Amino acid sequence: MGRIYLRISFNRFTINTIDNAFQIRQGDYLLQYDGTQVLGLYDVRQDRMLKHDLKAEKPEVVSRMLPLFQAFLQDFGQRMRGNKLSLN
Repeated sequence: MGRIYLRISFNRFTINTIDNAFQIRQGDYLLQYDGTQVLGLYDVRQDRMLKHDLKAEKPEVVSRMLPLFQAFLQDFGQRMRGNKLSLN
């Protein structure tokens, strides 16, 4: 998948798993989610060791990132069950 270099507002994110939890990184923030609840929110530029949980201090960031995360997981799960992971 290519990148659109002229579109500055492009919303990039990455998702991975670690220790039976999902992680989404978007901008400076990393959100950890176990499929039912938010486990933590961290500012990875300021807190590389993920020691200071910001989920209570930054609910607006959680409310912005969580729906994107849940939608991605739902779509991915449906594609896995239907064997439709390819773009064709």
